[in-house]
Amino acid sequence: TLKNAAVNAISPTIVETALGKKAWAGELGERAKLQIPAGRFAQPEEIAGLALYLLSDAASMITGENVVIDGGYSIQ
Repeated sequence: TLKNAAVNAISPTIVETALGKKAWAGELGERAKLQIPAGRFAQPEEIAGLALYLLSDAASMITGENVVIDGGYSIQ
């Protein structure tokens, strides 16, 4: 059995990795950014920062969560 196991998910918007930049280049990406209140895609460091926090002792009471990082897109 798993005791004290934290199970969380991170659901990011488009992330500006090499693949993300290639897939969302040009007009398609610019139109997508207009739909995001923050006006941009996520940076890998922003996603990594949340992952590190969720792995830290500071997040020991967080489990069963899906954390959305989408620059406000989902609250529209």
